[in-house]
Amino acid sequence: MSKRVAQVILLFLLPLAAGCFSVPYEQNRPPVPLITHQGELDVSGGIHFPYASGFDYQAVYSPLNHISTYAAFQFDRNNGYQYGGAGSPNIPDYFNRFFEIGLGYFDSIPGAHYEAYLLAGFGSGNDRQTDWSTSAYQTDTTTLNIFRIGVQQNIGIITETGASIGAGLGLGYEHLYNLNRNYTNYDKHEIEYYDSAIAISSFNETSPQSTLYAEPLIFGSFEFPLLFLGNDFCKMRFTGELWLTYRTNPYPAFGGGNASFTVSLDF
Repeated sequence: MSKRVAQVILLFLLPLAAGCFSVPYEQNRPPVPLITHQGELDVSGGIHFPYASGFDYQAVYSPLNHISTYAAFQFDRNNGYQYGGAGSPNIPDYFNRFFEIGLGYFDSIPGAHYEAYLLAGFGSGNDRQTDWSTSAYQTDTTTLNIFRIGVQQNIGIITETGASIGAGLGLGYEHLYNLNRNYTNYDKHEIEYYDSAIAISSFNETSPQSTLYAEPLIFGSFEFPLLFLGNDFCKMRFTGELWLTYRTNPYPAFGGGNASFTVSLDF
């Protein structure tokens, strides 16, 4: 429980910590457009942090009453890797991409709005973590591909002023394949006036990894109309999301949740 509390604190207090935490795969932003009617289009873009910080883009459109379609793209990158010798900090280096599509159902219920999505996505990722500080000498390099399928349900309250607040839950299956993880831990020894690094443990992981996951989230937003020639053109919405991920497989490459800030245009 204390680990999850620490994660929540980090997610709230580190909105500007881009690139501070490196992972080869991190869940993309869950869709929470709260679509309400046929013909509605919601296009959004935002940033997520602090794990594998990057950018994500989504589009949700309702071609039929109560039915919506969804597509998303996530791009994470940080080229911070460099070797500076003993005493250098842990500088993350990662490059991740993830694509997702889905089909949704939405409806109004007494006092709130409900939506559910069937989602499927795939992507690739790699990261290289190094720590050459005085307390640790280690490297951890991972490359992988990811496939995921799941469902997500959201329920939200939309006020007359355009503000909304809600919660959701995602459930599904994730599979890492083409996995290659190489971890080496070194022990520093001082011999007279020179340092020598001697490897004391190393392993290479290539077996695929799979897991079931549960992903609770909370979100809030506010919006205001944009006018064109004196008429309502669309609505601009600002949304914040926070989600955590619980898995049956604790393999570290899966990641564990994130937060996001998003700007969307709703037509």
